[in-house]
Amino acid sequence: MALGNAAQYSAEAGDSTAKTCVILTHRCSDLRLSTHPKRLAVPVEGVLVSSLERAKKFLQNKAKALALTVVPLAAIAASALPAHATNLVFNPSSGSVFFQGTNGTFSGSNASQVQLATYNGVTGVEGSGAASFLTGISGSWSVFYKMQGSVNSGAIDSPIPLFWLFNVNLDGLQPVDWDIALTLNGFGVTLTPNPDNPFGSFFGVGPHAISGNALIPTNQDTITSYEVTLSLSGFANGAHFIDINIPAGSSIDINPVGADQATPEPAAFLLVAPGLGILVLHLKRKKPAA
Repeated sequence: MALGNAAQYSAEAGDSTAKTCVILTHRCSDLRLSTHPKRLAVPVEGVLVSSLERAKKFLQNKAKALALTVVPLAAIAASALPAHATNLVFNPSSGSVFFQGTNGTFSGSNASQVQLATYNGVTGVEGSGAASFLTGISGSWSVFYKMQGSVNSGAIDSPIPLFWLFNVNLDGLQPVDWDIALTLNGFGVTLTPNPDNPFGSFFGVGPHAISGNALIPTNQDTITSYEVTLSLSGFANGAHFIDINIPAGSSIDINPVGADQATPEPAAFLLVAPGLGILVLHLKRKKPAA
């Protein structure tokens, strides 16, 4: 029954002194209008005001629930971002950076290693150098660039970035395989390079600019030494020259300054995205209609 009809029904019933009222009663999922004198009467205006208040309170409660959802998600995402070890110092050793080769000879080489500024509690190192290598006339050949040193007996509490950039020129079309290896305390460490720049191979005269990065995983052992090795290898069909350049400033670096300002981890996006989506939805609902 409509509200107007309810008022008319009350007037026709002779209720001339009582204020016209509407009663909401629930019977078997029915909402019925009544003017029974023994039931609690609520003014029509009161019904409308009460509905608005309940709707407002409902939205307020929803907003609080959304806030309680978004904040924990943001906190979890922040905790998922890679932190860094603290008070860890990599120290280059004297004469600890050099080129090596098999099945060939060097016509010239130089290599150096320097300590970087402390960043996020870690003092890293940078290696650079250049070499020209002449392979044998046949068979497998390899060239290694090694940088070694000591560590101040600390642990790696959280991942440390390792970056590399080097250039290679060839005088033929032979394929060259390459990778970066790391040992700590003489034991190999598994490095997973950025998917955009994986370890692999190249061929052609070049120059070939190779760059990428990986994270040195956590290690609770007491670290006392390190060695980073750049390896290049191939098969010679006739003698070939291979020129390798690892430029200073954009070279092979452990914990370069500003390394964590690169692209955030995908896991962080996965955690932040749901919270942001809920927040946007809430703002859209909150925006008043035009």
